[in-house]
Amino acid sequence: MRTVIENGVLWDAVTPGVRPATVVVEGDRIADVLEGHRAVAADARVDAAGRTVMPGLVNMHAHLSFMYAVGHPGDFVRRPDHLLYAHAFRISRVLLAQGITRVRDMGGPRGIHLHVRDLIRDGVVLGPHVTACGEPLVATGRHAYAICEEADGPEGVVTAVRNQFKQGADFIKLMASDDPVPADEHGVHTRPGYSPDEVAAAYAEVRRHGAMAACHVMGADAIRAVLDAGADVIDHGHYLTPELARRMAADGTYLTPTLSSYDVQTAHPRFNRGATWAADHAPLLEGHRSALRAALDAGVRLLIGTDTVGCFAEEVALLRDAGMDAGDSLLAATRWACEALGVADEVGTVEVGKRADLAIVGPDVLADPYALEDTAGVVVGGVHHATGSLVTTESHVQPDLWALARSPRP
Repeated sequence: MRTVIENGVLWDAVTPGVRPATVVVEGDRIADVLEGHRAVAADARVDAAGRTVMPGLVNMHAHLSFMYAVGHPGDFVRRPDHLLYAHAFRISRVLLAQGITRVRDMGGPRGIHLHVRDLIRDGVVLGPHVTACGEPLVATGRHAYAICEEADGPEGVVTAVRNQFKQGADFIKLMASDDPVPADEHGVHTRPGYSPDEVAAAYAEVRRHGAMAACHVMGADAIRAVLDAGADVIDHGHYLTPELARRMAADGTYLTPTLSSYDVQTAHPRFNRGATWAADHAPLLEGHRSALRAALDAGVRLLIGTDTVGCFAEEVALLRDAGMDAGDSLLAATRWACEALGVADEVGTVEVGKRADLAIVGPDVLADPYALEDTAGVVVGGVHHATGSLVTTESHVQPDLWALARSPRP
């Protein structure tokens, strides 16, 4: 099957700027990238109509089984399995409709997201490629324990790591901090979830399996512990210090800040999490902003992740507002994420021979981050799907996940 994407402009994640180009797809591969608008023989044509053709977007912090859930997430994940599967199937299509062709699922209850990952891979369910952690590891009774495997002590966390790989996890996530909590004497609203010895033992076992070491982490002590143990990517990073940020940059450790979720959408009335939830999380805002400043100043490579309620384009916009270069913010959403996942030889750029995972978005992505939400279609594994065909039923069911996934524009 030879598909030609024509009449668009290309941002390829290799060269700066955009340019008119014609992209030729054969099977699941990019067969050619031709300069300008060219007449090329094809079995199928996709008219980009002046829009931007770019690598498929990568969401580095997702939760298929409870993203965009309305109400308290702790209550939502305790719903029966069949409801969470139905939710995850809808989320998978919504993510694909956003131009997201790859997601890193950062945890969910009872292995549901692992099964959804496999159903997508086997062609039973439509969605992006999923890399999933299984159940995160957490100290007994600590942060988000309802979706985690509780494990304590160095021996306990090693056993839990092995169990998660046995269950089919692609990588391991530690709940390395517990937050929000009442402020300590320094005004910090977080505390380490694991001791340095527990973190080191867990990540040493992860290394023996050749997998990614990931984490939910806030607070300088907890961040230092995961960096000492060799974390590949840290998520959230509240209270990151300039010293630790410089260390991350030198070590090549990535940061997924999840600004849209923590700083904006978690308290938005449309998610109905309640006044208590909003009040508990508000004190984390300044520690998040200072962390982002430290990361940008140090040159840490940032990635795009929406967590439970963040919006992808809004995340990119917030990074640009904080001073991130527009081109770098797009690399964070594509090539850098694929490098972090270890799949950059296959995807993440629009180059001949790469897997044909592409997004067709708005016409001015460098000037307007919200053009990323103006999706017309997506190509995953060489197959084109029009955005409307993926979400045509969303407005007829409740809640409308397509609407919740899109940024409330400022």
